[in-house]
Amino acid sequence: MSIRLPKAARGNTRQPFDHPAEPPRDGSAAPPSPARPSTRRPAPRPSGGQQPFFTAAGLALRWGMSERHVRRLIENGELRAHRFGKAVRISIADVLVYEAGCIAVT
Repeated sequence: MSIRLPKAARGNTRQPFDHPAEPPRDGSAAPPSPARPSTRRPAPRPSGGQQPFFTAAGLALRWGMSERHVRRLIENGELRAHRFGKAVRISIADVLVYEAGCIAVT
């Protein structure tokens, strides 16, 4: 019959799901991890820092209407949209075309 010692008496106080950057709980200092450069590159953005696409919610904020109304415009074919999987996005060019058609000429 063997007797199990408490974890503190066994010398290993790290839990299996501790974050690797977290220092050990026994008070000793963890060695610094070497900094790795990021391999991800940011997506190219149009000039001026604008996003290339709007979401229905973002467009609703811009136009001061409900998101549901923007989605109805898309469903009725009045506003062109692009689908990326389940995501619906509206390009800046399509927004400008729609806005130009809404301006009344006097």
